[in-house]
Amino acid sequence: MSSFKAALVLVLGFAWLQSALAQSVPGTKLPLMGFSNSASTSTCIGDPVTPLCAVETFEACRRRAEWPLCAEVGVDPGDRLHFGPGENIKLSYHPYEVVGTRTIRVAFAPKPRDGVPSIEWRPGDVAVRLWWQECPPIKKCVVETQAHPTKKFGEGCRTFEFCAKYRAPHTYIVRRAGHRWVLVARYDELEHTDLQGDFWNRK
Repeated sequence: MSSFKAALVLVLGFAWLQSALAQSVPGTKLPLMGFSNSASTSTCIGDPVTPLCAVETFEACRRRAEWPLCAEVGVDPGDRLHFGPGENIKLSYHPYEVVGTRTIRVAFAPKPRDGVPSIEWRPGDVAVRLWWQECPPIKKCVVETQAHPTKKFGEGCRTFEFCAKYRAPHTYIVRRAGHRWVLVARYDELEHTDLQGDFWNRK
């Protein structure tokens, strides 16, 4: 692929990302998920001793393609084992806000989607609700570093200037398993719109 085509694909990719997100206020003091533990705010990634630690461990696995982390929360990455991390995780900031936590008191099952049976939530399970943001790098900067003689790809291009909030939060269900918590299910509320009314807004 020529450098021009590569740059075009990159720019179009960022344009698609921006269109998939709703705008939010630039700049944040929210916790960050980075491309390494040292670049992340959480100090318990890989040690799921609380419900939030389990969610953060799962997201680190999924976003960084650090598949052994998935095993820590009882998740089999399956065919994704063949894939490595995308450049986006290395170039972007990923802030997130905890907008809800709730212990399941009565068994509950979300409405099934596309014929796929729902996973039942058990009493004692914990629901964690995160609202993610994506802060992509400066596009022009990234393109200029693709063939730069001295700079690494994307060097100096990270910014909070273009932060955008996901259109809906994600709900995670975690369950205690001995001394740790494991992931039972994850839901994008943009697709599972019933969760807000049937669960989070339920008294």
